[in-house]
Amino acid sequence: HPRTGDESPAYNKPMAVIDWLAKTDVKEDYVLIIDADMVMRRPIVPDPSSSLATSAFFGYMIGVNNELAVKHIPEVAPRDDELAGPRGRRGDKAGGFTMMQTDQLRKVAPLWLQYTEDVRADPDAWKLSGDQYATKPGDKPWISEMYGYSFACAKADVWHKTPLGMMRYPGYDVQTPPHVLHYGLLWNVGDDYAFDKHWYYN
Repeated sequence: HPRTGDESPAYNKPMAVIDWLAKTDVKEDYVLIIDADMVMRRPIVPDPSSSLATSAFFGYMIGVNNELAVKHIPEVAPRDDELAGPRGRRGDKAGGFTMMQTDQLRKVAPLWLQYTEDVRADPDAWKLSGDQYATKPGDKPWISEMYGYSFACAKADVWHKTPLGMMRYPGYDVQTPPHVLHYGLLWNVGDDYAFDKHWYYN
């Protein structure tokens, strides 16, 4: 990070969105953002009758309804619905891919980077975020960017619907084919083939 010196690839996502919006004359009413480790299998169609963004559900984002959210977005009133998390949450358990109105994204993008920075710098985030890789004081959650997105949306009053099964990891049992396959985890096909995006480090 040019200001803090913190090294995290996750800064790239909100910064790329900010840069793209600044340099592109976006004429479309909606924008779809997906990660590089995702494959589209079915179209995600916007619903012009709703202001809700569409995203994947991440149940492990416990920080949207604990002290982490209270610390970072205390001004956001707890939600009284269960569209993208439990009642009482201050942010949605949403992320990964998202489709939202372009005007909404313009409000969210700068806050997304700001809250990502804030959560990365929070000394208590390791124990409040639910990040399986942040296990001791001093660890900075990998999923800080996901909280950056969730908190930014909450601050900008952008909320989500997270249709069940819209995104799946390869190998998961499914009732219907997902819209998005997320190659984020180790994937085994029988005994003869496996793939993990992290192997490029080797």
